[in-house]
Amino acid sequence: MSEQLVSGFTAAVAIHITTSQAKHIFGISVPQHNGIFKVIKTWRDVCYNIPSTNFATLITTVICFIILYLVKVQINMRFKSRLKMPIPIELIIISIATGIAHFAEFNQRFNINILKDIPAGLPSPVLPNPVIATDYIADAFIIGIVAFTHSVSGARLMARKHNYEIDPNQELVASGAGSVVCSIFSGYINAGSLSRTIMVLDGTNGKSQIACLVGCVIVIIMILAIGPLFYSLPKVIWMVTFLTSSILDVDIGIASSLIFSLLTVSLRTQSPSSYTLGFVGKTNQLKSVDRYDPVVAPDNVRIVQFQAPIYFANADIFVRSVVKLTGIDLVKARKKQKQFNQIETNISPIDVIENCDLTMQIESKMSEKFVDGVEIVILDFSGVNFIDIVGIKALKRVYTDYNSIGIEVFIASCNDSVTSMMTSTDFMKDYEETVYLTVNCILTHKKLRSGLQV
Repeated sequence: MSEQLVSGFTAAVAIHITTSQAKHIFGISVPQHNGIFKVIKTWRDVCYNIPSTNFATLITTVICFIILYLVKVQINMRFKSRLKMPIPIELIIISIATGIAHFAEFNQRFNINILKDIPAGLPSPVLPNPVIATDYIADAFIIGIVAFTHSVSGARLMARKHNYEIDPNQELVASGAGSVVCSIFSGYINAGSLSRTIMVLDGTNGKSQIACLVGCVIVIIMILAIGPLFYSLPKVIWMVTFLTSSILDVDIGIASSLIFSLLTVSLRTQSPSSYTLGFVGKTNQLKSVDRYDPVVAPDNVRIVQFQAPIYFANADIFVRSVVKLTGIDLVKARKKQKQFNQIETNISPIDVIENCDLTMQIESKMSEKFVDGVEIVILDFSGVNFIDIVGIKALKRVYTDYNSIGIEVFIASCNDSVTSMMTSTDFMKDYEETVYLTVNCILTHKKLRSGLQV
């Protein structure tokens, strides 16, 4: 997945989280929506129910926001160099709020929603029922993609922030293995939590897996023993630190993003860049004749650079680009070639010797054989990442078309992938002598062999 896709998805997730918690922030009840435009529908219902806002819940939310902002931004961030460790304000707020809510009876006196019963202990291990697998396999696939994308997005955010690399494939294997274990204990699919990663782990300067291990131990202790103590914790306290967003539902959004990313790659190969190259001044550096000045193309030679892979979707575009950049009308050139062949067939050597005017006419016609005097076409493949069997056929077509009118075709600067494909498709068997390491090698060889002016 591209960085842009992950970044966009991360931003979208934030809006979804904010939307899902809006009813808790205002202390109102709104119906649950799913599918396309669920965010818009949810916010519409929130706006309709604003007059029913529980002001005690809203005031609690505002107070928590203010405290979080002051401590995290004005203290933890501004005095980061002076603090041995950031102030764990989230944990402090949760602890204090739980105590206040319990002894002040927030639920009874102000009708503030609280977490209430939290089951203690771990479920007994049991294998999932394969009989009902068909009922949830499609949803499981979508959830798996969303969970993996969510995890990778958080990992990449941390990787960019702390200057290290991640391996998405390794993350996928780890996520899959963890989900298998979770399923045995009736758990949800595992996924990275942006709130925990950014605000808790990174906020407390966690650097290794030991930090995660400590967190896991604390979570287990809470599940087994401390969970019931959070009975009186106001729900709004859990929501005030969440972020993020999107108009479409998460599964549709990630699917659309993946399709759009693949579409942009396809469109780029459908409109590739291609140039006619020449030498910069008296150097050996090749640059586009149209984009740089002064750039001079060698006499009698056209150097064409195609900057895209050549495969089934753009093979015809490649052929048309070569024809356009060489400036040769192949149809007219073939007609001239046919006329030359007929003239040479119908005229005997004696007629040529006895008729000087006829000889001059033939030579004049022959001089028009090439457009702009082009004798050599060099294909610079330095911008071609790969080529498939359809691309090889298109390349052979270029050779056939130009060779049929007496123009030599050469290829330079192929990478290993392109060379391997040429070898496996027997292209090298027919045209190996025309493939060179660099453009300069071709020009040097032709100059030494035939005195071509380059």
